[in-house]
Amino acid sequence: MEKPFVYYILHNSHTDIGYTDYQEKIESYHVEYIKEAIDILRAAEAGKKQWQGFKWNCESYWCVECFLKSADDSYRADFIRYVQRGDIGLSGSYLNFNDLIDNDTLKEMMARNRKEMATYGISMRSALTCDINGYGWGFADAFYDHGITRILSAIHAHHGRHPLERRQTAFRWRSPKGNLVLAWIGEHYHLGNELGIARQQSFEYVIRDGLDQAEPDPFKRAELRLENYKNKLKDEGYSFNFVPVNVSGMMTDNGAPNASIAQFCQIYNEKHGDEILLKMATLDEFFDAVEASGVDLPIYEGDWTDWWADGIGSTPYDVQHYREAQRKMSVLRTLDPHYKYVSKELIDSASEDLTFYAEHTWGFCSSVSEPWNPYVNGLDKRKMLYACRANESVSRALDQYTFAMGETPVSFSKDFSLKVINPCNRRFFGTAEIALKGFFKHTCFDLYRAGSDEKIPYQISCYARGPVLLFDVDLAPAECAEYLLVDRESTNQSKIEAPSLNAIESEFFTVCFKEGKGLVSIFDKKKKAELVRYDASHPPFMPIYEVTPMGERGPCGVRGAMGLCRKCADTKRHEGILRSIDLVENGPVRTKVSLAYELEGCSLCRVVYSIYKHHPRIDVDLILHKNSVWEPENLYLALPFTAGENETFYVEKTGAVLRPRIDQLPKS
Repeated sequence: MEKPFVYYILHNSHTDIGYTDYQEKIESYHVEYIKEAIDILRAAEAGKKQWQGFKWNCESYWCVECFLKSADDSYRADFIRYVQRGDIGLSGSYLNFNDLIDNDTLKEMMARNRKEMATYGISMRSALTCDINGYGWGFADAFYDHGITRILSAIHAHHGRHPLERRQTAFRWRSPKGNLVLAWIGEHYHLGNELGIARQQSFEYVIRDGLDQAEPDPFKRAELRLENYKNKLKDEGYSFNFVPVNVSGMMTDNGAPNASIAQFCQIYNEKHGDEILLKMATLDEFFDAVEASGVDLPIYEGDWTDWWADGIGSTPYDVQHYREAQRKMSVLRTLDPHYKYVSKELIDSASEDLTFYAEHTWGFCSSVSEPWNPYVNGLDKRKMLYACRANESVSRALDQYTFAMGETPVSFSKDFSLKVINPCNRRFFGTAEIALKGFFKHTCFDLYRAGSDEKIPYQISCYARGPVLLFDVDLAPAECAEYLLVDRESTNQSKIEAPSLNAIESEFFTVCFKEGKGLVSIFDKKKKAELVRYDASHPPFMPIYEVTPMGERGPCGVRGAMGLCRKCADTKRHEGILRSIDLVENGPVRTKVSLAYELEGCSLCRVVYSIYKHHPRIDVDLILHKNSVWEPENLYLALPFTAGENETFYVEKTGAVLRPRIDQLPKS
């Protein structure tokens, strides 16, 4: 007799830290959801037959961590017992992340997960993520290095495709280090709700078959959809005799457990169990079936690109603050890895907040339709708070280190000296830039490296609080050097001639600007090569603005019409109009040039170039005041650069350096 086709029902609550309510309330909800799942299992164990067979999956380990911190001994003991018995499934993924998270922070959180469960004799082998439709390639090694060798991605394809152009398929994902992780490309995490398994009201989202209107009886509709979905898989050449289906207690994110799913499975199996069997399962249980199936799985490698990243682009100032915190954290991890000078509590606090800001959720569910809703602004502020707290904690820690190294406030009663530390494990030749806050007593001075009588060229720039001292340094790995300011009598210094903006020369580049065009050339003197593409349609760093009128479609309708492209046929594109090119500063260290643009949708737009004289570095700053509009917008800077005929373009993402379009999963 042929075995029935099995639906592995993975009952979970999609973890959004935000989106449906304030972040702190979501934490309380998920703690209560685990308690509720335990209560259901206790009742089934005590003889409540209609709930027998119930199983629950914790989509993120964060929920478990919160539960274990707050639950009483009775709940904790039963939780561990049900996990060990296979009634509650765990996921080795801490949260559903975007591409902001850095590799060190990711590995710290995963190591914490693993260590906590090890105290109970539990190892986590599988991971579940929902909504996001990808992971940086380095995630594969992060998973593998922490014992996670199987991952299921329940993809939300609204803004991205399934890799391999297949749903409900498996492959072995080869990591940058060559490790293999079993990966399953799943359906939308509310598919089970649309199939009717939760016995709760749903709506057509993935399955748009018209049955919501054509078949009013919920059970009959579920019967039809379960049969149709199985047949669809078989028609597509599906290799397995089972399939995973995620289901929420109700068709919403951050939803509670639903014991009636177990009862639905019992009723359905009594009628159809010989042909289709519904089996509530844990994530491990499903993956054990995959590994036991004997199906030969292909091997692919590369980035599993996540296109669900609009939030990052919508909050540039907050992300800038977050990135600054990450850079400071990276410096501290190198300078003081054993917390000799820095408070470990501050570093742990910063790491925690860096983690939560990199969680995929941005804003409240009505951010597009009701941007004035207090929840929209409230959740945005809470999200911003993670970046702010991370930056504050790591800044305090960095101050602890620098003060331990001798930093003091600027004082009239002390001689002034500077200490510069290279935090890198390689030689650093570059520019030290030090803000001399407040009133600076030295008006005319020479700069020396301690122990040397050779004068060091320097340049005085400025910012709101006073002068900024710039000078070039050449430091060995981890080297610390002291620099002295020695007053001298004012003498006439040879003036540095203002450069022609048509051709600014440095040791490494010739940089050319042109009225009406902007930056037109960066010539690499060492390689004797032009770095700007000859066929560029826009000059480098030209600002480009796009806006799509709503018309009668409304704010949600117009965005829905865009689909994956973020554009419509009537999207309007506006290029920046260059109004002026101005020399801001010029000295022995760098030349600074400001380009002022007129740009639709903005009341201020400037692009500022800092061209360094003695090492291959050009900084580019965008100064922008964006007008607020309701219509969907895009804002770009053109980057038409080239490295020649045999160029290769690399990007760094969490734990990996990769080549876009090359080091990616097929069709991703």
